[in-house]
Amino acid sequence: MAWQLMLLLFRWRVYNFRGSAMKVFKLHLRKFSLNEDGATAVEYALLGALIAVVIVAAVTSTGLNLQALFINVAAEVGAAVAGAV
Repeated sequence: MAWQLMLLLFRWRVYNFRGSAMKVFKLHLRKFSLNEDGATAVEYALLGALIAVVIVAAVTSTGLNLQALFINVAAEVGAAVAGAV
């Protein structure tokens, strides 16, 4: 709420101020620096990337364990068939 009030105050100063262009530029720059919408988007992107890395690691680990299990089962079935014949 406080940042919204400051933003309104900066907007009022910019549009009602009859000063130099540099002062108006500084006010726009200050308003831009107070805007935190982009920071939130970056945080969500980093969180999404971290979740993707965890998913890839889990799937890779599960896939390797599953492959070892199938190789073990195939060897045991082969040995059972060879012993039965």
